[in-house]
Amino acid sequence: MKLDKTLYPHTVAIAIFAISLLYTGNRLFSLQSQAVLAIETFQSLWLLFGALFTWCYIRPLRCETDDKSFWLWSISWWILLFGRGISWGRDYFPDEPKLYFRIISIVLIGVTACALLLPVIRREIIRRFRQERLPVWDIVLLVLYFVIVDTIEHHRLFAFLFVYDTARTDLLEELFELPFMFSLFAVAFLLQRNDKQAGAKTLPVSRSVLHDVRN
Repeated sequence: MKLDKTLYPHTVAIAIFAISLLYTGNRLFSLQSQAVLAIETFQSLWLLFGALFTWCYIRPLRCETDDKSFWLWSISWWILLFGRGISWGRDYFPDEPKLYFRIISIVLIGVTACALLLPVIRREIIRRFRQERLPVWDIVLLVLYFVIVDTIEHHRLFAFLFVYDTARTDLLEELFELPFMFSLFAVAFLLQRNDKQAGAKTLPVSRSVLHDVRN
């Protein structure tokens, strides 16, 4: 495993934003349901943006099948998180039978989970874990933000550190999901950037080999 210990500006900016939520979420943000709805809508758009950004990245990419399969799998994760965020569509179609939404959740979760049974996905995960330069700070803070959201959502032992008024629990849960989503995108973006840099380095070598073969 190779570790990228660089403290990127975006990492610091997301961390400052997360810390600011302790005050803004507990003091400034309105408790009106429209505020929570607006945050949830932005989250949904951000998750769709993550899926679209990844799709646009792999479309022109001339890379190995393993790479493309990995990034297609990552798109399924973005869509899965999007589906969970909108309660599998129940938020927009509350009058439809619950069975429909149950089927949607089973399909999205099943596709993402069953992809791990494919050798190409497992092989690429192992390769990246062993050879990829993983952004340490982004991953550590990503996990931290997830723990904070889980603590707030399930009212765990240290929830009082983040929620000063229990009436704001739902609001703070949604707010602290934002730095988690931003960090998730940052990690994906850095991995994609590493892929591009690796491809740029191998391309001149490939051209040189092809030139030698032709001569």
